[in-house]
Amino acid sequence: MLYFILCWLSKRALKVFFKLKIIGVENIPRKKGCIIVSNHISFLDPIVIAAASFRKVNFLARQSLFKNYLFGKFLRSINVSFITRDSADIKALKKALVKLKENKVIALFPQGTRQKSWEGAKKGAGFLCQRANVYVIPTYVKGTDKALPRGAKFIKFSPLTIYFGKAIIPSAFNSGNKKEMLQKINAEIIRRIRQLQDSAERDK
Repeated sequence: MLYFILCWLSKRALKVFFKLKIIGVENIPRKKGCIIVSNHISFLDPIVIAAASFRKVNFLARQSLFKNYLFGKFLRSINVSFITRDSADIKALKKALVKLKENKVIALFPQGTRQKSWEGAKKGAGFLCQRANVYVIPTYVKGTDKALPRGAKFIKFSPLTIYFGKAIIPSAFNSGNKKEMLQKINAEIIRRIRQLQDSAERDK
């Protein structure tokens, strides 16, 4: 209940103060499990994704955010689980896999931290897509780096747009061995997010 209340409030605040536009939300499956995979340029990104989605979204966040007991408890209450940065957190991926098999929605940020570069992007999204046999929804969030850039102390009321792309279907990558399939899926995820970025830039 808390999650949906916060999402309802966030969506209205984002639309009023940031003129939030939501494009392609119909690409999110209504009932089946799926993985929303997005760029990550601001602390606002998870809030925008959760507010824009009509389904409850489960997030993975860095473990350091859970150091404060009360804040950690709050994060867990709104479907946030921790993952160990700079390592293959098998335990967290297994938890995510269970949620996907329960037809829930997971959001991942392959860049790992707030940055524009895709160099060294994590491969967990492809692994989960392959193992759970679920769709990946490539997603691009535009404007959060201006509204709340890295290191900023105050929020700027700058326009925001979120683009949900058409689903990437794992069965389309059945050729080759598992390693090759994983590489192809991850490459396709990044390619499709960059396509959304190019489209967003043309929308200026």
